[in-house]
Amino acid sequence: MNEDTPLRDCMIEILGDGAVPRDLLVERLLQRGLLRGSPVAARAIVDAALQMDTAFSDVDDDAVVYMPALLNGTTWTTWVDAGDAAQGFVRSHPNLSVMSWWLIGDDVPLVDAGGEVLGIVDTDGLMLDGRDTDVIIGPTGWLDGLHDRWASVAVVNGGLRWSSCDAPPEPTPRQLAAVRAGFEHARRSDRADEVLGLTPPPDPSYCVGEALVHAALVADRAAFVEAPVPPVAALFASADLVEDGGLVAQPGFDWEALHRWQLSHMLRLRYGVSTEHVDDLVAALAAGAASAAPDAEIDAEIDAASAVRYATVLDDGAAAAAFWEDLLRRGTSPEAIGRFAEAVDAAAPGAGRYGTAWLRSRAADAAGNPVAAADSLLLLAMPECDHGPLLLDAAAFAADRGDAATAYRLLRQAGVPDRAPETDDEDFADAPDEAALLMTEVRRWAVNRPAPMARRNEPCPCGSGRKYKSCHLGHETHPLHDRSAWLYEKARRHLLSRYDDSILDLAEVMAGDESELVDEITDLPLVHDIALHEGGVFDDFLNARQALLPDDEALLATQWSLVDRGVFEVTRIGGESLQLRNIGTGEVITVVNVTPNRSTQVGSVMFGRPLPVGDTYRAFSGFIALPFQYVTPMTDAVATGGAAEISEVLAAMFARPRVVDADGEELEWPDLDSDEPLSEPLPQDDPQVRAILAQHIAQYEARWLDESIPALGGRTPRDAVMDPVGREDVIRLLASLPVPNDDEVGAMDPRRLRAALGL
Repeated sequence: MNEDTPLRDCMIEILGDGAVPRDLLVERLLQRGLLRGSPVAARAIVDAALQMDTAFSDVDDDAVVYMPALLNGTTWTTWVDAGDAAQGFVRSHPNLSVMSWWLIGDDVPLVDAGGEVLGIVDTDGLMLDGRDTDVIIGPTGWLDGLHDRWASVAVVNGGLRWSSCDAPPEPTPRQLAAVRAGFEHARRSDRADEVLGLTPPPDPSYCVGEALVHAALVADRAAFVEAPVPPVAALFASADLVEDGGLVAQPGFDWEALHRWQLSHMLRLRYGVSTEHVDDLVAALAAGAASAAPDAEIDAEIDAASAVRYATVLDDGAAAAAFWEDLLRRGTSPEAIGRFAEAVDAAAPGAGRYGTAWLRSRAADAAGNPVAAADSLLLLAMPECDHGPLLLDAAAFAADRGDAATAYRLLRQAGVPDRAPETDDEDFADAPDEAALLMTEVRRWAVNRPAPMARRNEPCPCGSGRKYKSCHLGHETHPLHDRSAWLYEKARRHLLSRYDDSILDLAEVMAGDESELVDEITDLPLVHDIALHEGGVFDDFLNARQALLPDDEALLATQWSLVDRGVFEVTRIGGESLQLRNIGTGEVITVVNVTPNRSTQVGSVMFGRPLPVGDTYRAFSGFIALPFQYVTPMTDAVATGGAAEISEVLAAMFARPRVVDADGEELEWPDLDSDEPLSEPLPQDDPQVRAILAQHIAQYEARWLDESIPALGGRTPRDAVMDPVGREDVIRLLASLPVPNDDEVGAMDPRRLRAALGL
């Protein structure tokens, strides 16, 4: 939920339950002293405050409304599908779209008839019927009694009250008049296209359905308060309006022309397709989608002239990439796309050289035949080829096969910058793209070639009987103990290119209520490894790429797939190595190529998945130090082998510490991310704050003395000190804890623990 601030509270008061132009809102805020400076600077502050606060919405290009107030007192009607309700959700469109944006950011309470809060109503996006669909979700059992029937959804003082409805209400004349007025206000103009430099639509007399309802509420809010609102689709139809895919227009509107215009602009804006190729690509997409229909006879439907047209446009890299991505977005299978490309080639042999071949390669790869897919592309990736998608896929195949030099050459040929992607570089303003990451992956192996294994005219060490110059000269490979790092990067590339959503899902669970931590957690190598191993992506990588990997890498990858995560105690520290004991299994391993930090000591406990390479192990995904209170929960979570259980423990570790006062109330700290200026720094030396922290750590230390500690064989420190062996273990464990400075509070102090244990 958005935290209330004086500025936000004042905006809510000014807006009330109506709409106020932004400039007038700024003027009133300046008059009340909530903002200072010029109107331009004040407008920028207001725009920034409203941008991410979903409780506010625009009803046109200028006016703002506060959604909880605008909707308060209204009652909406929607059908609750039994199948959806069984899974705990209701679809937002079309009947509840009016509140979708509000639900994204606010914790909107679900209330009963008496006003008691039953839980929180939220919104999410699910893939339903092949589409990304907005749904409304609530607490467990919130739709009980509403399955397969109409429901009334009343907005009451910022909350939602759901109840059954025998039949949907009829629209009132006043509601219909408001809807017609809302349509006239909200229907589209071409101003946005002029600003973006785009051609306007063939007919701008349509609007977004959600915007229409907002405008109708502003036009006559009382019409929707005095009587319940019918299902929105029925409301539009009664107002003599037609709805299509969330857009609304009058009868006779040319929807086909609008859809062509939308597709053309999407292809240009999203994929960078040039204007000269848009029309031909639109035609190819229509034919490709039609070919995916059941029992479609592709060969008979594509004439030679059309096939030439399709093959020619697909030879443009941007157009081919758009063709593939857009058909997948529509639910067309890779197999169907491959069949279409084959039909085009058959109808017009030789008309296209690169585009259809690239599509067929992608289809073959998706069907589980990566060798044929790779071979076909690498034959076409000659120096004269300028088809970007083909070159990039060929480079990835070459990298999977361990041919860094070829991969590097093809990436350069495709125009990929020969440098590491930097987040502050203009070319990598957002997250680095797949091509840049692939360049980073292969460059070091392409530039740093392995030393020759023999002299030119000597017999080749491979045993072929041929001279070295005729056999392996120029084709040497790095030793496997070096290439193991590259193998791990190949698996990670597979994860990032195909399953990046799984990383975000894990990060959101681990961040918990601290949403600002999501980006930081998403970048953690450990999180990537959890998605790979516990998330099952590494097994998918093996299935998809094992046939391409060098034999020794394929064997090593199979071995890695059997290695589980662990909780480890540090038993010895070397210069660039650690000896670790797996607390769960007792196995002792040596991890090389690691640099222990200052806090790593014998007895420290760490969490990770070091992987075997020869006789040693390597920690490609790193380690996370475990505070002692999380050792047992993490050991238990690892034993389950589940990503969810591990994520829950990490969520507890990453959570912001709670500090309470003597009455048990949580101490509120200033928000460092807030735009509001802080008059004073954090009260680090405040006696009350220090006393609260001291009390908190004293309570924690007292609990720790009686907790089961894996490093002590599961015994508590109090029990362990009762026998000589256990006593030595406790002494060693406490010696591994850092001693806080004299002025530091809020940290465990081994001196106090020793005293409490009589040591």
